[in-house]
Amino acid sequence: MACLECLKECRFMPTVADILAKCRRAESDNTNESADQEWDLLTSNLHLIDWQQKCLRGTGEPPIQFSLAAQAAIRACGGFEGIYYTKPEYMSHLRRIFMDNYSVAVGREARQLTQGETKELLEQVRNASLTYSESEPG
Repeated sequence: MACLECLKECRFMPTVADILAKCRRAESDNTNESADQEWDLLTSNLHLIDWQQKCLRGTGEPPIQFSLAAQAAIRACGGFEGIYYTKPEYMSHLRRIFMDNYSVAVGREARQLTQGETKELLEQVRNASLTYSESEPG
């Protein structure tokens, strides 16, 4: 999709950097949209969450499930309790903290390898080191 957009926008053949920049802008837009949705979900339901019992007030049901990135951003804002007791005039500042930490957490999640990927990379390193040690004169 990014390739097609670059072909339409660029006067000459797009470089790899042009295509990657287009992809990063799209990812950034998606991240901001997701962060906005999670923030709205949090603030609209904050009064329903019993953060000490980790359930919805009066029902005992599990609270709303937030993504891992949102959970990290909530912790950075002082947790549910910290957000709940924040004065309304400071909520815009807290929202900015949430958004910044959300995007950092999303980036961290994207960089994490799965267990299978980790095993595969370690296997490649082991094979490369065995090949290297076998080729050494000795």
